[in-house]
Amino acid sequence: MYFVNLVTRRCPPLLRQVPLLLLMGVLLIGPCHASAQAGAPEVFTGGEVERYLRTLQNVGLAAPHPWGIRGFSAREVEGMGPAAEGHPWAGRLWPAPPPADELRYGLLPMRSAVLYNSHYPWGGTEGSLWAGRGLTAVLEAGGWLHWGPVSVVLAPEAFRAQNRGFPLVPNGQEGPNRFRSPLSPNNVDLPQRFGDEPYQRVTWGNSEIRVEGRGVTVGLSGAPQQWGASQFHPLVLGPNAGGFGHAFVGTERPVSVGVGRLHARYMIGRLEQSDWAPAREIGPRRLASGLVATFTPRGLPGVEVGATRFLHREWPGRELRLDHFTLPLEFRFKSSIPDYDQRTLNQLASAFVRVNVPEAGFEFFGEVVRVDHATTRRVLLLEPDDLAGGMVGFRRVMGEADRALTVIRGEALATVSSHRERTGARPPLADRGRPMYQHSRVVQGHTHRGQLLASPAGHGGHAHLLGLDRYLAWGRWTVELERRQERDRTTGVRPGVDPADAEVMWALGISGLRYRGPLALEGGITAARILNRGLLEDRWNLHLTVGARVRLP
Repeated sequence: MYFVNLVTRRCPPLLRQVPLLLLMGVLLIGPCHASAQAGAPEVFTGGEVERYLRTLQNVGLAAPHPWGIRGFSAREVEGMGPAAEGHPWAGRLWPAPPPADELRYGLLPMRSAVLYNSHYPWGGTEGSLWAGRGLTAVLEAGGWLHWGPVSVVLAPEAFRAQNRGFPLVPNGQEGPNRFRSPLSPNNVDLPQRFGDEPYQRVTWGNSEIRVEGRGVTVGLSGAPQQWGASQFHPLVLGPNAGGFGHAFVGTERPVSVGVGRLHARYMIGRLEQSDWAPAREIGPRRLASGLVATFTPRGLPGVEVGATRFLHREWPGRELRLDHFTLPLEFRFKSSIPDYDQRTLNQLASAFVRVNVPEAGFEFFGEVVRVDHATTRRVLLLEPDDLAGGMVGFRRVMGEADRALTVIRGEALATVSSHRERTGARPPLADRGRPMYQHSRVVQGHTHRGQLLASPAGHGGHAHLLGLDRYLAWGRWTVELERRQERDRTTGVRPGVDPADAEVMWALGISGLRYRGPLALEGGITAARILNRGLLEDRWNLHLTVGARVRLP
């Protein structure tokens, strides 16, 4: 899909969808000699089934497998061996797979949903979907095909946001630029509103083409990815902005290296900006490349340690060179990098750990991230926490597995601005530091089409999440309490505003999923209290979701 987009990006919008429609036709019609069978589960990054699979792994009903590299392939899911019975959703998921060389195909569940925000845009981890004020409608559909080593998933997504008006936080800009980020309108592509008209997009959703065999997996994808052990607050890469076109290669499954098992993936792709980005000398597209690896020590199947590296730089156009592909493999201090590359190369790196103890139904995980690299070895030793952040979390699963499973989970995120003073002279408190995921020359920051590639609360703030999930034979219900400090109190404060203030949101939500035959009905309501919105006022927001999934024959 990445290369199809390269070829068709100058075509009229309708013509750009022709490759997608043709591929959908192949999937739906299929060869006349093939027999349609029950499809592999839709274990999409950040999706309902993936979260349930993690719960099964927490209590030993799914085999150990690294969680730091997602999305999973169908073969990875089959390798986890989730039980066909003995858990609340038994019979609904994971039918016994037929022989691997047999052609299988089918339709994915079709999903439609309507979201509503009463006063302000609000949401997160919902993929490419952006829910503005008012109503937002989303539609997902598609199909899948597996034949020997080849697997194809076509799962496009379309949404339309009513995008009603609301009071913008002044950012010192006029005209269309007033929609830019209120915190850093010239240094990050995070619009507070996507224009003053309805906002709509059609994306590839969870679509990808993958070939697996001889221990290697390679493919083209437009699907979201998630690196690290976090469920809701990833520090480097997650589903918050949806997917972007990329090519990838990695290990098909964890490979034995004597002292343990290693699993890795490399990717290279193209990031794009929104129509309200603060573009300068760097063009609207950026080259993204990255590497993620996990290691499971021998004899400790529940322990996983890993590391990631992700880089942004200007889009090279037709001048793509070998060194553009090898960037994630280079480890140099800034003092040894040419001046031009220092200005146009931005990067993130993280290390994470996950410990899963199925005997106790308990999981602990954590991750630290650093944005930008040190000037010299001495600077690294003096200030290893410069422009750094962290995340910790846990999951505790209880209950009778064949009847009901209860999950208590929590995550805490901290990505406040660093103590580092890069301006030389000691600046006023309100001007110190730089928010996480914000860059100086590649001014779109760690974003894609105006949304963060990592946690939606990660732009220089805090987040605390406590949740309760209850899985039963008929579905699931969830209660969540969340606190987000969206705006760091030490950066971007306007003159005349007390720097001790910060924008803080408290949100309490209830959601549920109910199965009725081929239907899965979903709904939720979240009440959010925003304190010091824009460092100006307190506001309420009500977020509603109503939707349904239907499994087609």
